[in-house]
Amino acid sequence: MQRFNIFQLFTLEPSDTYYMKNDAGKWVEVVSLVKWQGFLFPYPTFGGVMVIDSGEHDLNDYFERILIGKGTYISPENIKKTIRI
Repeated sequence: MQRFNIFQLFTLEPSDTYYMKNDAGKWVEVVSLVKWQGFLFPYPTFGGVMVIDSGEHDLNDYFERILIGKGTYISPENIKKTIRI
């Protein structure tokens, strides 16, 4: 799934940022996300990660980042399928 839906915009927030190389050897930014659960007394849980590629650094790339966002959201359920340790 690419980017956030409208519900995720209000329930997820960025936590830690890491820079690492992907399988192709290119640098990516990995942002861990905190998901708030509960109504009266919300508590933080792991909400997945957002993987952001470095991009092409051209005008179209900048407009995409500013207007609609860039990155691939990996949910907590799919983290084991996607990331190899």
